Amino acid sequence: MDTRTIDLKDLIKQFGDAFPTLSAVHLFGSRLYQTGSARSDVDILVAFNNPIPSLGEISEWASENEPYIDVFVLHSNAATSAVNGSQIVSKSGKLLDQLGASLIWEEGAWLMEKHRMHRVIDRWAPVATMATPGVGPFKPIDVPPPCDILIVSALQQEHEAVRRELPDPASWSPAGGTAPTFEVSLVRTARARDKHVAAAVSPRMGMAPAALVTKSLVDFLTPGLVILVGIAGGISRAEISLGDLVIPDAICDYEATKVTPAGEQNNGLISPVSAAAYQSIKEGDWSNWIKKTGKLRPNYSRFRRALQIVRGTPLPPMRIHFDGPMASGHKVVADSERGMALRGLHRKISSIDMESWGVSEACAFSRDPTPFIAIKSISDYADDKKDDDWHDFCCQASAAFAVELITQDVV
Repeated sequence: MDTRTIDLKDLIKQFGDAFPTLSAVHLFGSRLYQTGSARSDVDILVAFNNPIPSLGEISEWASENEPYIDVFVLHSNAATSAVNGSQIVSKSGKLLDQLGASLIWEEGAWLMEKHRMHRVIDRWAPVATMATPGVGPFKPIDVPPPCDILIVSALQQEHEAVRRELPDPASWSPAGGTAPTFEVSLVRTARARDKHVAAAVSPRMGMAPAALVTKSLVDFLTPGLVILVGIAGGISRAEISLGDLVIPDAICDYEATKVTPAGEQNNGLISPVSAAAYQSIKEGDWSNWIKKTGKLRPNYSRFRRALQIVRGTPLPPMRIHFDGPMASGHKVVADSERGMALRGLHRKISSIDMESWGVSEACAFSRDPTPFIAIKSISDYADDKKDDDWHDFCCQASAAFAVELITQDVV
């Protein structure tokens, strides 16, 4: 979603040149509160000396010069929108206080530098603020910020890794609890495009919490893609190494079973990922990124490498694994036999987690079905030797790769 920037100081100068009797300009609404939403209009309250231009003249100027500006004209204890005719009336006689308006321009002088620049969506016109006579206007602070990509994590540790990779993440708490709190960030890509990224964390591990958070935010933000990042367990030590990344081509719900007197019959439900995003990632050349990131692995120090060589167990080069589904279920699996048994569902299953199925289903059954991919890093194997030694690296590796994809305009 491309954006542009309004220089409100320059725009008001143009407005004053067009209407020389302009005496004061106040800013109110969401832009005054600096919510960061590029979608909301810019509400200004203007006062004139005589003669006062007509609402039609002001509306025509706004439509020709800046569709994001909603001009309310002050007259006595009321103000009327030149854009849609809605009106604000103050019963107390203190309209500016009622609106919480801030004086930004007076008699040719610009007064509020922090309110000068406003980011808006390019080639898009907002819905103007509506006001009811006698009632203050609704301040659209609950309007969702633009969102191209939503990154979801299941653990706070995973979420913190995402925050470290994103430039200047800012917290956003939708009023009224309409959606969970999330972080917003603007990422400048290699093609000089701005992508709006939101990042959220599930309140705890598991399919259900991750699915609920994802669906709520997908419905609120309507992102173009959801990326699940974090850690996962490996199935086979012979095929996958600690620290490797896994980009599955589908998600398999291994706990979808039918219980019969003869035992459990697994239905092997499969949920696809975004074919376009998956193929774009698979076709990329990630050799330099892998080489740089691989050197940060916990077992990459010279001493440990020498020790592993002596023992005959050198750490193989870091890899990204494609061409296989990820198994997903409610359980923490710490049994190698149970892990390998998952191959009965699909011979190419190489990893297992507890959230990807829930997130993929939330994307598929949201108000607007949303593309989904998972990026997981192998922090342990699904056996009795599970530990947390690789968590820090794997959280950071999966988060860094997700942001790298965004930065390189791959997704």
